[in-house]
Amino acid sequence: MEIEEEIEPRQSFSLLSEAPKKTITLRPTVLEDDEELFNSEDYQYIKRIISFFTASLVLITTVINFVLTASAYQKAVASQNQINYLFDNWNSHYVVDIQSIQDKYSCPKDYKPMVKRAWPGTVEGCNCTATNFTTPTIMRGECTEKQVKADCKDIQPILKMALQKFHNRLICIKREPIDFLETVRPNSKGRCPGLNQRLCGDPDSDFSYHICVKGNQKCPITDIIVTDDSSTINDGKYTQVELDDNKVLLFSKSADFLPVVQFKLTEGSPCITENEYDITKNRYVYKLIDKSTNEGCITPLNDETLYDKRFRFIDGISEYDLFKDNGILDAMKSNENYKGQEYSRDYTFNLYQKSYIRWKLSCEEVGLTRQAIYTKVQNVEQAWWWQSLFKLFCLYNMLITGFIFGVVDWSKNLYDLIKKPASTHPCLEIWGKITHWIVISVSFCKIFFVYVCVSYIDKYEYSIRILQLNKCSDQLTNDIFGELGSSLMSSRPDNLLTLKLTMLMLAFEAIKYLTPSIVDLRKSQGYVHNFRKKDI
Repeated sequence: MEIEEEIEPRQSFSLLSEAPKKTITLRPTVLEDDEELFNSEDYQYIKRIISFFTASLVLITTVINFVLTASAYQKAVASQNQINYLFDNWNSHYVVDIQSIQDKYSCPKDYKPMVKRAWPGTVEGCNCTATNFTTPTIMRGECTEKQVKADCKDIQPILKMALQKFHNRLICIKREPIDFLETVRPNSKGRCPGLNQRLCGDPDSDFSYHICVKGNQKCPITDIIVTDDSSTINDGKYTQVELDDNKVLLFSKSADFLPVVQFKLTEGSPCITENEYDITKNRYVYKLIDKSTNEGCITPLNDETLYDKRFRFIDGISEYDLFKDNGILDAMKSNENYKGQEYSRDYTFNLYQKSYIRWKLSCEEVGLTRQAIYTKVQNVEQAWWWQSLFKLFCLYNMLITGFIFGVVDWSKNLYDLIKKPASTHPCLEIWGKITHWIVISVSFCKIFFVYVCVSYIDKYEYSIRILQLNKCSDQLTNDIFGELGSSLMSSRPDNLLTLKLTMLMLAFEAIKYLTPSIVDLRKSQGYVHNFRKKDI
């Protein structure tokens, strides 16, 4: 239906008054060309290419973001673990006395075992070595019905046992309830700040290893040695404690070390990661032993440091003697095929000691005290906590929504691109909408985290710089502080890059979502306003 309206021209000019009457028609008209365009296979194919392209870009940016996040998070966690380990060391109470107990498994009151390590025990197994079974061997797990018929025997598990005796003695230590943050230190001239305080240590040696105690307090032990000839230590600075195996334990309160606070029993050397233990390469491992504690030093610091050189060696003992002294060999007698006793003389367990991690007196005198650095690290930890939470959020988000949803969405678009005509299953349409809104929601969460992380890094930038420039401790500890500070400062541009990638993903998602909507809107209208002139 057409709507026609007559329009009278104005008579302002005599020329127009002579002109005949004109008619302009306004009518909605279906654009057949547009309709054909929307329905054409070529146009639909272009839509599928755009969707596939944007889905591919979203997936690619997710992978890039994941790699950056995983690398930064791993470095930050390694440094943060070492900082926590440092403060565990400083919060430990120092040792003031040592006793050796024979034929007992408990220490006197106020004393605790020096050596603390657990033998993991064994799991349930099946012994088919003395039978005609298809594969004569020892297997983990209960014997099957077929194995029982082949005369295989069940092996009962053995619970984990404590490794506390060393050279057949229970070595017990007593600690003073004072940690390094509470410890009073002398000045560079060896003078204690309090009137009722006395200096512990050799007055003729370096005062950087000395501490001050009240008159009624005991001085800390600063060094421990185990030897078979005590006559080699004849300077009168060491106190003697008897052990078995013709061994003698000597301890000193005036050696040039800070107070001893930590001990570690391990094969090889102490790992830089606290809960890891070194093992001898290619060693015999009983099949039924719990392998969870036999993985060795596997987590490096700064991609290279595996061992903690701040520990000092005390003495070594063969695995055979250590297991015999602690009753493990007797417990393993029930396992007929345990061959550990045949090999264990070839392996050595070493006992190590660790003093308080050093902090220079020169730093204390200029105001950079242990308490001050502790406060600064606590401030930095707030920034690190948000940064860590953000990294974890990104990792899990990218694993779940990024890879899973991204790969499925990409696969759907690839399927639509290949298939002619494109798939129009309702489930695929619903899936597309779900992934779209998940990406949108997660992206806004990322923007929030980036804002908070950058704000904290800017707020505590001075404290972070102090950590980076710190030279108050040993080289390893200085490097740990520096790595934590560097990882936080370097995370700022990473966060901004994450923000840019997130905005880019939002843009891709908007293009992918809005383009079909606009096309469908135009198509659903089916007409446009078109002005045509008639009879001009």
